[in-house]
Amino acid sequence: MRRVAVSDIHPTHIGYSTWLAAPPKLPTLGLMIPVDPSKSERIWTLEEAAEQQLEWISSYGPTPEQPRYIWFISHQSRVNFKRPTQLQRMHTEIVRRLGYNNLTYYAGDAEDIAAIKALGVEPLRAKIVGRNDPETVAENMKRAGTWEYVRLANFGDEIDIALRATPEEQDAAFVAYLKDAGFDPMDFVRPVDEQAATALPGEQRWQFVHLGGPLPPEKPKLFYEAAVFRYRLWTREMAESTREIEAYFPPGTLTGSNYSPHLSVWPDVRKWINMFRDGGMTMPWSEDWWWQVPEASPQAYGYLLDALRHAADYHNAPSCSGGAWGKLTPHELLRARPPGKGH
Repeated sequence: MRRVAVSDIHPTHIGYSTWLAAPPKLPTLGLMIPVDPSKSERIWTLEEAAEQQLEWISSYGPTPEQPRYIWFISHQSRVNFKRPTQLQRMHTEIVRRLGYNNLTYYAGDAEDIAAIKALGVEPLRAKIVGRNDPETVAENMKRAGTWEYVRLANFGDEIDIALRATPEEQDAAFVAYLKDAGFDPMDFVRPVDEQAATALPGEQRWQFVHLGGPLPPEKPKLFYEAAVFRYRLWTREMAESTREIEAYFPPGTLTGSNYSPHLSVWPDVRKWINMFRDGGMTMPWSEDWWWQVPEASPQAYGYLLDALRHAADYHNAPSCSGGAWGKLTPHELLRARPPGKGH
């Protein structure tokens, strides 16, 4: 039994280190309670546990040199530079002493950037933005003083093919592609429309060719070309968003998305390779390759990483890998390393 007195003008709120849909509301005392009391009877407050971590880190000696080619982004807990709680102050000090090289990710304005520099940590280009309305986002970040630190536009989490074009626009693009390739429209008319299409002149038969809908196996050319073209059209749309990001954010800003290989653990070339080869996005990235999917072996997820590296090689792009959200330190690995400059 123990009594804990808590007095903090900026108390920790419920939800610290917890994934919640809404901001935390209530001041909270966080406790670490041993699962097996036979091994330890001590109950720690989170602040006491953080203090113990700081003591352990101090016992290791001087702070190590910060990594130059690996950027770390922690999703597990927030760094708060303004009115931090006692626990948040200790958390920031823990990552600083460990040589953590990226606090810029958490900076909301120029005041936060100044606070990072005051800690002796050089701000990195590591801010992440989304895909939508890049012009407004860029203007807001310029006013806040964080625009120059943007490194990546995240196009989504565990995304799969999703076309923005209307069905009519999709059909028009598909027909234009097939005509340019010299195909016969009758090879792409579905069986239900064959009689009506046959009664029309050749050029008019294209009106019965549709990209969407079921792909009948008795029409093998339609089955194959439609399945492939959907991804090509998706890549075009993503490329348009990539060009927008490049237009509104600093040179070198990358675009990427969390690719998950669920559930077949199969890096489909149309998505994992061609998207980057053809400029849809510019940084191959997966957070879920190593623990969340049912890998059969290290060789299986090694194959997934090989696919990411291969996609990056087309344009000498950086690649990113790490644990899924909720893990402590997902990281971005920049592969473009100058020769002879260490590891």
